[in-house]
Amino acid sequence: VIDSESNKYNIEDLRLSLDSNKMLGKDFNIKFNNKIFNSQDNEPRLKGKALFLEENTSIIKKGVFTTCKKRDGCPPWVLSANEIKHDKIKKTLNYKNAWLKVYDVPVLYFPKFFHPDPTVKRQSGFLAPQLSQSSTLGNYLGLPYYKVIADNVDLTFKPRFYYNQKTLYQGEYRHITKNTDHVLDFSIKNKNPLPFNEDNSETHFFSKSSFNFNFGLFDQSKIDLKIQQTSSDTYLKTYKLNSPIIESTTNLHSKLNFYAKNDNTEINFLTEVYEDLSRENNDKYQYIFPSYDFSKKIDSIVTDGDLTFSSLGHNKLYETNINEKVIINNLNYKSDNNINSKGLVSNYEILIKNFNADSKNSSNYKNKKENDIQSIINYQVKYPLKKDGNRYVGILSPIISARYSPNKNKNISSDDRITDFNNIFTLNRIGSNDTVEGGQSITLGNEFSIYDKLNSNNEIFSFNLATLFRDTENFKLPTSSTLGQKTSDIVGDMKFKTNKFIDFSYNFSLDNNLKSLNYNLIDTTISVNNFVTTFEFLEKNNILGNESYISNTTAFNFDNNNSLKFKTRKNKEKDLTEYYNVIYEYKNDCLVAGIEYKKDYYTDGALKPEEQLFFSITIMPFGKINTPNTKK
Repeated sequence: VIDSESNKYNIEDLRLSLDSNKMLGKDFNIKFNNKIFNSQDNEPRLKGKALFLEENTSIIKKGVFTTCKKRDGCPPWVLSANEIKHDKIKKTLNYKNAWLKVYDVPVLYFPKFFHPDPTVKRQSGFLAPQLSQSSTLGNYLGLPYYKVIADNVDLTFKPRFYYNQKTLYQGEYRHITKNTDHVLDFSIKNKNPLPFNEDNSETHFFSKSSFNFNFGLFDQSKIDLKIQQTSSDTYLKTYKLNSPIIESTTNLHSKLNFYAKNDNTEINFLTEVYEDLSRENNDKYQYIFPSYDFSKKIDSIVTDGDLTFSSLGHNKLYETNINEKVIINNLNYKSDNNINSKGLVSNYEILIKNFNADSKNSSNYKNKKENDIQSIINYQVKYPLKKDGNRYVGILSPIISARYSPNKNKNISSDDRITDFNNIFTLNRIGSNDTVEGGQSITLGNEFSIYDKLNSNNEIFSFNLATLFRDTENFKLPTSSTLGQKTSDIVGDMKFKTNKFIDFSYNFSLDNNLKSLNYNLIDTTISVNNFVTTFEFLEKNNILGNESYISNTTAFNFDNNNSLKFKTRKNKEKDLTEYYNVIYEYKNDCLVAGIEYKKDYYTDGALKPEEQLFFSITIMPFGKINTPNTKK
């Protein structure tokens, strides 16, 4: 028998009552249409000894259910029960005296149990449990529960039960409408099972909301609201709380932001609060109320380039008594590229900046009202050359850039700024909104790339170099950038990528005496069949700082079902391994099981070096959450 949803019923013996519209059968199996799971990887089916069918109810005796594909031997998992009742109105399968068997081994017994039938895409119920062992926090059992409140509203409740009666209750609430999107994440931790105990509780509350509006002046407009609070500076990091809206466990950021744009205009207006959990007392807070960023393209005046007016400003209070009020106005013009008869490509850019400030107790500005007007012009010429081979295309482009400002820039020598090839030719390469780069300089560089002719988008190799020359030293520019020296560092990057095996990138900064490297960043990925390993190496020396680490992530897929992943990072400066993680995962079409070992080597306030062991098992597709949605 095939029903209207293409589910197939095979029944050994069947009795049908035409009067009551009931059926009685024995020795049967039901093959559900696998499209109801939106996946071809599952073959949901149900079989049993006896079947009683009514209009809204089906009762199966001695039934077995699984979603696993048919294979030799037993399925990876089955649910077997003395009785299975299918409620077609509630769309649930209810079990009595049920066993969960994994590869035919009984692992869990349920006197009563239910789950949504295969037609349900979102259904309340328990998610995949998690067992964890920690050397500092102790062992705990996590039993997350997912609650569907409405089509566009749901809640995930994630309690942790520790062996010493300590509990942690965390919840994530999601609500979506046509013009709004809300996510709330909150938790409370106690030294006893009671949800609330003021003497021992630690809490956090995070929220993220977006409101879309339709203002006639703009094509797009919205308000974003973000709130982040915690009762303890180390609570988030110690208990490793996870959520899509927990962006950091050491720095909190709350804001109210209005954003709008159309073809020529863009505006941001916001109020922000930052909290650095690593600092103490009021010095940990930074308040910005308000700040704004406005830009408008002026197309009616010029036709051979882009003319833009922008304005930005803020009122900032930090470290208890430092107050800075700043307004900056910019008028920027950038010409279109001009190509002459010899193939030279040239353009120029002009910036006029009006700076205004009023500050108190500030080390960045004068502690009085100040304002000035600054300007800078940059002219750039590039000469692209092409060599067309049988298989590959090579492109060589020498670059020269000359810039001049009649003004002296503000003292920003202590700013942390690293110059690389990606920013050395930009107009604001000093990375400052308050001032332009004073004086005059010439920047020389070169771009070289090799492309595969069979795929013009496939850049196989690139090597770029650049350096700067200045007539007089400028000691007020960031020292770490070397831009203020008569001859800056030689900066460059190199990339090498093959179709299958190697993806290599290298960024460097070579001292102008050609004797030492001030900066090295190497990022390499090697892929060979089922083996993938990634290395990252960073080293800063001399004026750029004193930092060095190497990290590695290695993954190996033994086959389609078994994989192993290893992560580690070592601080070369302190000769200390910061952490390493080992994750083993078994996965097939209907079951995911994993074991993860973590070891962290650090001491940070209340945080101590610790080891953790996690075990999880997910019955597919019931361990999967389909988040709320709305029909627009």
